[in-house]
Amino acid sequence: MNCTAAYTGISRPTCRNQRLSAGNHSVIVSPPGCYKKILEVDPGYVKAYIDLGDHYRNLDANDRALQYYQEAVRVLQQVPRDETWKEDAEELGKAVALLKKHDRLVGETSLIEAWCEEALEGLASFQQLRRSTNGSGPL
Repeated sequence: MNCTAAYTGISRPTCRNQRLSAGNHSVIVSPPGCYKKILEVDPGYVKAYIDLGDHYRNLDANDRALQYYQEAVRVLQQVPRDETWKEDAEELGKAVALLKKHDRLVGETSLIEAWCEEALEGLASFQQLRRSTNGSGPL
C-alpha cells in the first residue's frame, strides 16, 4: 500500500519508510516524502505539516521544522473551526513549544504558541456563547 492509499479513509496515517512500486521500478519513500505525497492529495491536512515539523525537529533541523509549523498555522487560519481544528491547534501549540529551548527561535515559536492559545480561547468562548444562546452542544 502506498502512503496516499494509507492516508485515505483513516484519521492519522503513519508514514514510515515505504516501498512504492510502479512497473519494474521500486523506490523507498521516507516519512517526509510520504507526508509530502499526502499534501499533494490534501494540502489542507494540518497534521501532515505538524508531523513534518516534528520529523525535522527530531533531526535538529529546527528552522525547517519551524517552516512546517508556520505552514500549519496558515492552513489552520483558513479552515473551519471544528473539533479536528481544535485538536490540530492544541497539537501544534505543544509541538512548537518544544522549539522554545533554542534561543534564536524563541520569538517566532512564541508567536505561534500565542496564536494557538488565543485561537483556542476564542473557539471556547464562541462555543460557550453558542450553547448559552441556543442550547446546542459543541460545533
